[in-house]
Amino acid sequence: MRTYFRKYTERGYSLIEMLIVLALVGILSLVIVPQFANFAKANKLKTSLRQFNSDVRNLRQLAITQNLRIRITFPTGPRNARQYQSLQSTDRGVTWTPYPTPSRSRKTLDPLVYFSSSTFTDVNADTQPDIILLPNGMINPAGNVVMRADAPIMQNQATITIGPTGRIQSVTSHYP
Repeated sequence: MRTYFRKYTERGYSLIEMLIVLALVGILSLVIVPQFANFAKANKLKTSLRQFNSDVRNLRQLAITQNLRIRITFPTGPRNARQYQSLQSTDRGVTWTPYPTPSRSRKTLDPLVYFSSSTFTDVNADTQPDIILLPNGMINPAGNVVMRADAPIMQNQATITIGPTGRIQSVTSHYP
């Protein structure tokens, strides 16, 4: 009886092939991970921009439907101006109270985003710009709000233009 020795063929990957695959994965991750981080930071500016625009539109609608004057006040400045507050007046702007409630009237932007500047004027001597939403839907006065992201991204500034009729336009750009 003869026994034949079978030659078993090896299956699987060699060490060199595995190292090449690991090197390719490492190189790809070096390129993709920083891009994803920049995408996440840029998304924070866009999210804060959408939230602020949505709040202005909602408060304008409430001013019309409830026959109120609503004031949105916010600080501007170097990297610490992240909150804005809505106030209401039923006596043509003589007294202002938080709207809808003191705990829900104050909103905060993302920690990377801040109000940089504004062309809106201060109407109550608190040194903060004010957007006044009138019961007829008009904005008094019209102006711009500039938001910036405190991050090294390409589109790190958003300019929000609010017209006298309440139309809102937003444009993102790069601030050096």
